[in-house]
Amino acid sequence: MKSPNLGIFTLALLSFLAAPLAGQTRAAATGPVAPFSMLLGRWEGPATIDMGPRGTLRLTQREWVHTASGGTVIAVTGQGTDSAGRVVFDAFAVIYPGRDGKPAIRAHRMDGQWVDPVVVLGENGFTWSFPDPRAGQVRYTFRLTPAGEWHEIGERSTDGQAWVPFMEMTLRRIGD
Repeated sequence: MKSPNLGIFTLALLSFLAAPLAGQTRAAATGPVAPFSMLLGRWEGPATIDMGPRGTLRLTQREWVHTASGGTVIAVTGQGTDSAGRVVFDAFAVIYPGRDGKPAIRAHRMDGQWVDPVVVLGENGFTWSFPDPRAGQVRYTFRLTPAGEWHEIGERSTDGQAWVPFMEMTLRRIGD
């Protein structure tokens, strides 16, 4: 028989441990991840993905981006839903200080696969790219538009010279 006091003690302990987090805001991004501060917030907007012979997939894309670990990392959760509200895209990424002191990304897909892309910072944005056994080289280019929108294009290349777009999204910030 379980003691009711054990349950009360566990609840009290959890409340005590969680109390310092209640009502706190997240830390600002620091160090190598600071240039990615422009991503912080909640975003939503249209996205299209060229599915080849299967046609074009139109989604409502949502991105939730926040700092973690005292602002030393940034967590990105992306989810796309089709017109019926079904989740057809679900990904998670962490932007963190790499061992070389430069920003690094690990991106996870909903099929359990992950990549460690090459990250190149630019003015008002960045690119991240990686080899893909199905498509050759894949790169995503993020730009913050003059209107403050998240604009991203995905492209693929079999030779590293000619790039074919397959994804585009333009998101508006809808919250912090």
